[in-house]
Amino acid sequence: MMSFDKHSALNHLLYSKITIFLLLVVVIWLGKGVWDRFQVERDTFLKRVEVESELRTLKDRRDVLEARVIYLEEERGVEAEIRRNFDVAREGETMVVLLNSPATSSESKEIAPIHNINNKKPWWRFWD
Repeated sequence: MMSFDKHSALNHLLYSKITIFLLLVVVIWLGKGVWDRFQVERDTFLKRVEVESELRTLKDRRDVLEARVIYLEEERGVEAEIRRNFDVAREGETMVVLLNSPATSSESKEIAPIHNINNKKPWWRFWD
């Protein structure tokens, strides 16, 4: 068993202001390390959420493109795209243009002439 004097000297050393200050410094240093790791974890989590969202978007885009490729591999799909982009028809086909019925006098509206979008006159018409 320790003598009373040795026990008192050990308590005096453990509870001295220097020891408590050193322990406080160590706790602050460890706390800073924990806080830094927490910040890294939060940043990683936010990046992961962003990347997962982008991945979902890209998978949806891939599905759309795969469906489009399958459509364009068929003759019907190619023909439909040619017709849509180039306004062409096969030999022997006729085109029908559907117009609205003529408006009655009470429903008739005057159509305004189309003006230049930029409202700029050509340089050679400066006197108008």
